[in-house]
Amino acid sequence: AKKAEMLLQRMERMAKDGNISAKPNHMTYATVIDCYSKSPQRGTAKKARNLLDRLKQRAQEGERDLEPNINTHTAVLDAYSREGQVADAEKLLQDMEEQGPKPTSITYNVLIKAQARKRDALAGVRAEAYLDRMKGNDVAPDRISYSSCVDAYGKSHAPDAYDNARRLFNEMVRLEASGVPRMKPNKVTYGSLINALAVSSHPNKTDEAKHLYNEMKQNGLEVDTITANALLRCCSNIHGRNSPKPIKRSTLQFAMEIFQTIHKSERMRPSFHTYMLFLIVCRRTSKGEEYEKLVEMTFKLCTSNGLLDKKTYKTLASDASKPLLRRLLGRGGRVPFEELPKQWSKKI
Repeated sequence: AKKAEMLLQRMERMAKDGNISAKPNHMTYATVIDCYSKSPQRGTAKKARNLLDRLKQRAQEGERDLEPNINTHTAVLDAYSREGQVADAEKLLQDMEEQGPKPTSITYNVLIKAQARKRDALAGVRAEAYLDRMKGNDVAPDRISYSSCVDAYGKSHAPDAYDNARRLFNEMVRLEASGVPRMKPNKVTYGSLINALAVSSHPNKTDEAKHLYNEMKQNGLEVDTITANALLRCCSNIHGRNSPKPIKRSTLQFAMEIFQTIHKSERMRPSFHTYMLFLIVCRRTSKGEEYEKLVEMTFKLCTSNGLLDKKTYKTLASDASKPLLRRLLGRGGRVPFEELPKQWSKKI
């Protein structure tokens, strides 16, 4: 953003000195505003708004070709949202709704996505309020609108987040069945819904996760690592060793399917979360020789991929038997994390 700003200032000076060909046009200013909206630096939202106001003023003074359009306004809204300047974003949106340029689905989607980034308990509620506002202003929500709302609910960790996310997901399915184009849930939508399930208190989390995963496969959608880890997290929430044996067995089988899918896929790569979550599933669904074989397999894959982190190692060390730890670690099985081979954690 700083480089774009400096280049704009240089062009303005050149134009002032008589080089008409260097005079910035609307596209030039819009590009700088867009750079501001994507900048991680604080204070760029104010700069974006100041530049927007300059364009409006110059358009009113006769330079009609500099009149800011909907894309320019949306970029400023994005800048406000990224800096958490809710009041300023709301005021600009109201001005657009009342005076123009009229907001589009892209405009509202910027604000809906901003709620997901906040990750607080009311993120989903605020996101859906923008969805309802779109409908009230005769702006048709699209797949991104709904998917972003589902994502906001999932990241809110509110007690009813999954129920609300599922409700919006089902609404997408109904709209798609009624003929609304480009409304069918995609892998991003499913991923957001599965994430909402993973952090929920749903009583049958594993069964619901299986259902969503099978739906994805039926629709030709592949999971990514984040979604696969969310599926493993669903499995890890099984209620300990006291769960009925058939439930433990089916949970372990499903987790193993996801775990193997991650490792066989050419498009996915495991993360350290993958191994930690799978170890938790193994601890809660298996015992004895089966448990030790699973732990040994997981440990060897984790270390060979350089993904052993401190938390995963603690999970392993707290549950594995002493003979297994001696076999895996040597030195009596008691090795501080800091003294383990560095290549075991080289990708952390």
